[in-house]
Amino acid sequence: MKTHPHPTASRTSENLIFFLFLGSLLTPLIYNDTSFFGFITERTWFFYAVTDCMVVIALLTPGFLTTTLSRLQGAVLLFLGILSLADGLGVDPLLSYFSSYTRLDGFVTYLHLGLYFLVLARTPFPKTRWNTALLVSAGMAMFVVLKGYFSATGWQPIDRRLVATVGNPSFLASYLLMNLFIVIYLSTQFPTVSRWIKSLIVGLMVITLTGGIYLTGTRSAVLGLVAGIIFLSSFITWQRQRALWPIALRLILVLALLFGLFRLALTSNFLQKSSIVYRLTHYSGVNNTLSPRYVCWKIGLDAFAERPWLGWGQETFSYGFARHFDPAILIGGTFEWYDRTHSVLVDWAYSAGMGGLLAYLLIWVALVYTLRTNGTILTLTERGILGSVFVAYFFFNILNVDSLLPLQTFFLLLALVNTTPQSAATTRVVRTWLVPVRVAALLMMTVLVRYGVYELYRTGRDLKNQQNLGDVQQRFDALEKTYHQATLRSLDLADLLESQTLAILQSDAQPSVKQFCYQRTVQVINQQVDRHPGYTRLLARAASLFLAGGDIDRTIDLCKRAIAIEGPRRPSAYLQLGNAYLRRNEFRRAQALFDQAYQLQPGWQEPLLYKALAFAVQKDTLQCYRTMRTIHTETLVSKLNFVKQVYLQTGHPHAFVERIDQTDSKAQFSPQVFMEWALMAFDTHDTVQMTSALNSFYNHYLHERFTYPQVKQIIDDGLRGVRPDVLATMIPELSR
Repeated sequence: MKTHPHPTASRTSENLIFFLFLGSLLTPLIYNDTSFFGFITERTWFFYAVTDCMVVIALLTPGFLTTTLSRLQGAVLLFLGILSLADGLGVDPLLSYFSSYTRLDGFVTYLHLGLYFLVLARTPFPKTRWNTALLVSAGMAMFVVLKGYFSATGWQPIDRRLVATVGNPSFLASYLLMNLFIVIYLSTQFPTVSRWIKSLIVGLMVITLTGGIYLTGTRSAVLGLVAGIIFLSSFITWQRQRALWPIALRLILVLALLFGLFRLALTSNFLQKSSIVYRLTHYSGVNNTLSPRYVCWKIGLDAFAERPWLGWGQETFSYGFARHFDPAILIGGTFEWYDRTHSVLVDWAYSAGMGGLLAYLLIWVALVYTLRTNGTILTLTERGILGSVFVAYFFFNILNVDSLLPLQTFFLLLALVNTTPQSAATTRVVRTWLVPVRVAALLMMTVLVRYGVYELYRTGRDLKNQQNLGDVQQRFDALEKTYHQATLRSLDLADLLESQTLAILQSDAQPSVKQFCYQRTVQVINQQVDRHPGYTRLLARAASLFLAGGDIDRTIDLCKRAIAIEGPRRPSAYLQLGNAYLRRNEFRRAQALFDQAYQLQPGWQEPLLYKALAFAVQKDTLQCYRTMRTIHTETLVSKLNFVKQVYLQTGHPHAFVERIDQTDSKAQFSPQVFMEWALMAFDTHDTVQMTSALNSFYNHYLHERFTYPQVKQIIDDGLRGVRPDVLATMIPELSR
């Protein structure tokens, strides 16, 4: 064993790594809003590629492998080691390591993030270069907000929340939140810049980023923002007065101000007209995202109790979710399936067990220790301000999931906090080990480039080209070819192939085309079922395909397999099985299964709709109407097309008009309900109901954008025999 002084990294290597580092900060701008998960796959392979280049250069740089590990570096390496073990012993190792196109949050991504951190932490950048990089990061965040604000694709169509170039409002909010506090840190740097100019630039950036966070309508970001402000305010007060009572006083004042602002937003009729303000201040109805989160946390913790030491593996929450399904998720939830617990801490407990959760928390412990010591290139004030970034990020993650952009920012800030003066580093290494270590590392990087970068790029390119094909069968052939070429992540492509086939089966394509696509997709789905026999979400998707293709026996078999794996937990499994028997005209069996599904969660009324449909198919209108009268307004609105289908099946479509007219709580109606009410009334020659529907539509919605004479013209046209189809063009105007 021989000790050597720490060798200074070559200037060329450092310059190349810094150039790539700056390039990595362009990741938010790398996306494609027209390709398959282009907001995720495009930027992920770009981040992989840049990181891989940085690692290769670092491996060939003197001193990179021989520098002594810091506590923070050791904690990150321990976390990656436990994560790799947990994924390898999990329920689906391939999925855990390489993830899916929908997320790309598996081990390979975290390995790249860890390598990204190690390269930055072990390359001796001076503070001036770090400041340049953080300035680029904050500038990118500001550009993302502005580009998204003025872009047609920068807004989520359903609720007009800002997604910009990120594609998800929550992911965007987390990224902007961290950069907001980075701007505050940068306000203490660049002493040669005029204070007036600096204040102007910082003020504009703070306003822009805060506005961007607001426009995402993300409540967990507000929690993180408040936590960061409280920490920063407390730190500044402590630094100036070194006493607890001023901190307590300022904390009370900050909380009182925030509570006052919340009450103002909640009670102001003017502010409540903003959909974003309404979402941020209301937690019921469609805005109730907390209840499903609580249920997901419970499911995740129940699954953690089953496999407490190393968990189930990353990206496998669908397995545990089905096994420990809680029907309460169906009440107020937007989705039946969730692939995340929506809490980073619960996610790690589920994915990597006690070992992974403790290793993750150890990173935070090492971070706090590093922030409290004086051995870095940062002053106490700078460390305190950066501490507010971490506090905001941590509190955001209590109620939400993580994603690439905030994770990248988190790990680069870890590297900054970890950076020490060059003279402080020492090494103790046997030089003969360097060659085989470098060779092994380079071989690993080759594998990562092949399966991380190249396959993502190739698949994304092929899928984009496939969308440009005009012929249905050509698109199908191209997609199937892409599936067979995919070495990894083929499950996502099989799912996409099935979705395309279901669309073809419901289209007016030639019967020969439908049969061709169906048979080929069946082969692919059977292959995936054989690979993932315990993945009940896949079994449910496969059952949907077979039901659409008329293969009732296969549908029933898959539904029974899913119920055998999950146990009597998931109501929709019984619903799907009952629907298969309904297609067979085995009405008693079907209705018994619908009753069983309803009993599992009486607050979820979809089984009642299927039961009414079964009565409608049998032309038992008395029982059908009696069942439909028990349907709540909320269910009628969310399942409007299904409700309409039930009444059409009875052969008495005017009963649909009567059912809507008899509803007392019309204030809960969506614009689509009023439109369907008016159209069905017109189609059944009931001009009184048509007029009533249009007047109600005006009173509840149309008055916001249209005048009554315009609505009166539609009524008059309807009385003259002109169907009020113009309503379909008016509804989009209401959301602008």
